[in-house]
Formats: sequence, structure tokens, C-alpha cells
Amino acid sequence: TNFPFLDAKELDIEFDPRTWYKHCFPPGHDGNLAFIGYARGHQGGIPQIAEMTARYHALIQSGERRLPKNLKQLALEEGHAESEYFLLSAHLRTLVDYPSFCDSLAILIGCLPPMPNPIFDPAMFIKYWFYPNWACWYRLRGPGANPKAVDKVLKERFPLSKLGAFAPPPYIIMILLLPFTKLLTLIIHMLGFGTVKGNIGRFYLWNRAKRTILHNNK
Repeated sequence: TNFPFLDAKELDIEFDPRTWYKHCFPPGHDGNLAFIGYARGHQGGIPQIAEMTARYHALIQSGERRLPKNLKQLALEEGHAESEYFLLSAHLRTLVDYPSFCDSLAILIGCLPPMPNPIFDPAMFIKYWFYPNWACWYRLRGPGANPKAVDKVLKERFPLSKLGAFAPPPYIIMILLLPFTKLLTLIIHMLGFGTVKGNIGRFYLWNRAKRTILHNNK
């Protein structure tokens, strides 16, 4: 990454998205300098992530949110975890995990989508677990919420009858077998395999979802 119109030395910034908080905010500029579009999901579009980043940036500029005081440390910690996880694509410094990265921004924005009630809205509950993690999910609540637009997409454009396009029978079977596979991984973990601290992408924390080990999602 290179920006000939910016003086890196004068601004004291490193042109590496993994040193910027949320791949957007270089340390030392209080959110007044932001690079939007430098987070690329390994399964998900750049525009969707850029939209989430822009929403967070807008809230910071309006004074409704504040950047963490230790953003430099957080950025380096998150960047280190990303580099370890995506070890086979070390040259792609913009690479992130789309769902967990968007969730981490949603928490900061205040728009993390709630899980629908399986009793009162079973159709939305099924979509929540089986449909793609589209950007519209993050418009259900919080700043910039637009529930009507969400209904337009999830209820009118993609009704439950289209579930098969996103979750074919083999995938549903895999989900139903998930409790048994988790039990197997637990047994393997208890036997001592996979507990050696090393590269996140190879050994360490191998039995945990990316949402719990990447992008500061606890």
C-alpha cells in the first residue's frame, strides 16, 4: 500500500492495514485520518465491510462514539492474530474474516443483530442460522437501523422457500451433526492434541470458531 499524496514521515503512519485499528484508523490521529476499504474478507465483499467501517467512522466524527485509547495496542494484537491465522496468504495484509470482522464493528457501532426468537419468528430464526451474513442483518437495530429494508430483503426477496439455495440438504445434515463433531474435538483436546501453542492457523486454538479468536471478539 502506497499513497504518494501523503507524507508518511510527517504523519508518522505505517502503510500497513494491520497496524491500523480495524484496518482503518492509524494511531495518533484521533480518527481524523481514516482509510476505508482496506479490509478484504476472505469470504465476503469489500463493499460490505467498507460500509460497516464507514458507519463506525461517521459515528466517531459525529461524537457519538470514541476510539479506544489503546487503539495502537489493539490494532497490533488483532493484526498479529490475523497474520498467524492467514499464514498461507502472508502478502495479503488486508485479509480479514468477514463474519467476525463485521461483528466486531457491529459491537462498536451498536448494531449487532439479535438472534430471532425461534418460537415467535421461526422463519427468521432459520434464516439467521442458515442464510448468508449479508450487510442488511446489521440494519435491524442501532444507529442507521432500517428494519423495513431488512424485511424487504429477507422476507420478500428471499423468503424461506429459497433456503435450499443457501443451505442444501448436505449442509443441513452437517449442522445437525455438529454437536457430535464438537464432542469429538473436545475429546481430542482433552487427550492433549492441538494444545501446543504455536501458529493460530495450524495448531493453537484450532477447535474454536474464528469469531472467538479474531478481531478482538471474545
